[in-house]
Amino acid sequence: IRDRLNAGKTWGHPYKTELDERPSTNNTLDADRIRLDMPTYCDGQFVQYIKSGGPCNFELPFETVEIKSNYVMTENAKEKVQKKFDEELAADRVALRDDSLEVYRETKQGAIPKARTDRKAKENGDPYNCRTISDFSARGRDGLSINEETGEFRSLDLPQGERVHSNIWEVHDWCVREGLDPKGIKGVKIDIKSAFRTLCTHPADWWALCFRTGENCAFHKRWPFGLKTSVYNFLRLPLLIITYLVTKTKFDEWGARAAMYFDDLIIVAHVSVIERAVQEALALFKRWKIPRQEQKFLEDNPNGAKGSSTLTILGLWYDFTNLTVGIPKPRVAEIVDE
Repeated sequence: IRDRLNAGKTWGHPYKTELDERPSTNNTLDADRIRLDMPTYCDGQFVQYIKSGGPCNFELPFETVEIKSNYVMTENAKEKVQKKFDEELAADRVALRDDSLEVYRETKQGAIPKARTDRKAKENGDPYNCRTISDFSARGRDGLSINEETGEFRSLDLPQGERVHSNIWEVHDWCVREGLDPKGIKGVKIDIKSAFRTLCTHPADWWALCFRTGENCAFHKRWPFGLKTSVYNFLRLPLLIITYLVTKTKFDEWGARAAMYFDDLIIVAHVSVIERAVQEALALFKRWKIPRQEQKFLEDNPNGAKGSSTLTILGLWYDFTNLTVGIPKPRVAEIVDE
């Protein structure tokens, strides 16, 4: 992002006056604060969509399409799906469908194991943790798949490993230039909580985001897992966060670097400045009301904002002291076992 901005290259769509006339949704992030902090942001319409709800780009006939039933689930999965639904309903991420939605399109739901250990537990018939997914790729009774009817998207080119390595080497070179020991490089990881569910969909699209859980007929008010547009919409948030850190803080002066892979923010810097860089990022999360996984933060960062010499990034174990990368031992054991 820093290189693109220095080259005068931008992305997205600038603020549009007409979008300010849309009513606000019950969103998680503080869109007004974000706009005050980023008044000239090149993708200003994303900031406006945070407030009013983002469009799904559906190209669907406005007709009711119902499902016969959801995918087959174990009793254990049904209980967890119902519990998750109750939590989402209380958090206003979903809502019960009533007569106001005269036309609606339902999508099948299923439950997929969250981790490899859960997949193995499912295969053995044991209780397992699962993630609820709406299958927007499946064709409805009219033969249409929502994911196939959401317009065209450019392919995602995410050479994140290369970018992480580049950031680490930039911090290394900065340390050398400043006469600091590169073995003092530290890293911190911050996870956004509930990723897609922090952002709202536009009310005009709710009719096509309907589903059933048990006896409940409902619809998604937040971006659902399984919808192609959810991915592309959410990725605009990491771009916004990194742009702020690059343009509105002293990250460059501190020789600090930041990278994001979907909902994971990675900060790398020398031990002398890492805490300032992390506190800057944490303050941003608080100011913009970006929810983060606090328990996960403690697990990933045992030294807190002071950073660690080792960190798991994209499933790989990074050693900043020796500038090496490898597969974490627990994963090696899983691979051997598999």
